[in-house]
Amino acid sequence: MDLTTIGDVLMAQHLSIESMLRIVDSAATRLERGLAAPPTLFVEAANFFDVYVQACHQAREEERLFQALELHGVAVEGGPIGAMRQEHERARAYIQTIHGLGLEYAAGTLQDPRPLIDAAHGYAALLRRHELEEDRVLFRLAEELLSPAEQRELCEVCGQIEREGAGVGYHERLGALLDELEQATAQP
Repeated sequence: MDLTTIGDVLMAQHLSIESMLRIVDSAATRLERGLAAPPTLFVEAANFFDVYVQACHQAREEERLFQALELHGVAVEGGPIGAMRQEHERARAYIQTIHGLGLEYAAGTLQDPRPLIDAAHGYAALLRRHELEEDRVLFRLAEELLSPAEQRELCEVCGQIEREGAGVGYHERLGALLDELEQATAQP
């Protein structure tokens, strides 16, 4: 896959994110049906969302892409950048909820699974809508407004952000984790 624009790089990340969203949705559905989910799944998912989605993916957007678009005249308030930032904040709140309730679930002390189910489904729905808007609006704006040189620079800087945020070998560990969790949440 040729990743020559910042949109290409970020859309490629959406594939891994979508894999984890499917897993979390499936685990929440299992809880709705009265079935168990792997005890640490929600904590592991929240850690993935914290490291990969927030520290890598959203950091690239907020620290680099949004700034580059602002310099090219894209409005922040009342525009796509402001909307994306607000959704990032909402996503962070969901992640905190999933993590906290996931810890209780893992410890076997979660009395009512409904808030965890709601947070998991809510986060997945929010992120799916958010990524669709990025793909349709934000990344197209970047492609139209940013020069090839700016695109290359953003791609290079984003690689550095990912290495610093996730660490060396993260993608290999992520692939193994996704495979393990997909198997664990497969419907009986």
